[in-house]
Amino acid sequence: MDAARELVGRTRFATPEPVALGEPAADYPLPWSVQTWVPGVVATDDDPAGSVAFAHDLAEFIGDVRQIDTRGRTFSGRGRGGDLPSHDAWMETCFNHSEGLMDVPRLRELWAVLRSLPRGGPGDVMTHGDLEWERGQAWAFQQAMGLVWYYLDTNPAMSRVGRRALGRIVPGID
Repeated sequence: MDAARELVGRTRFATPEPVALGEPAADYPLPWSVQTWVPGVVATDDDPAGSVAFAHDLAEFIGDVRQIDTRGRTFSGRGRGGDLPSHDAWMETCFNHSEGLMDVPRLRELWAVLRSLPRGGPGDVMTHGDLEWERGQAWAFQQAMGLVWYYLDTNPAMSRVGRRALGRIVPGID
């Protein structure tokens, strides 16, 4: 939570401030967080994929974040940006819940490839360096797989975000 607080005000872009962190429990099996709201446009309203301005803003944000002094701290390797195979159990849950929603055999084949991508590089410090194309794609895949089935009935817009992301990673899957 300290690292997230250090991000606040360090770029020209508003960033949420962490309020609370939670651990997995019987009623929710994953770590969770509560953060302040950042005003703006909801990403599900307009697809920013074709926006040159968005691409420039994202590049500037990433550049700014990479300039923040980590004071020697390194990324622990847990969660996004860490060890992809450590998410196999979660992915198996996603595949099982996605039967009938998507082409699960095709998605399993892709995960078998993505999970083996090596970690490391100059960006592998306090903020993960997985913005190099393939590992970034692997993390987007891992997150999107959970969104599609988990939010199918309770938050259809979020489920569509997952499908849209998967459609970019695996053309024709959505």
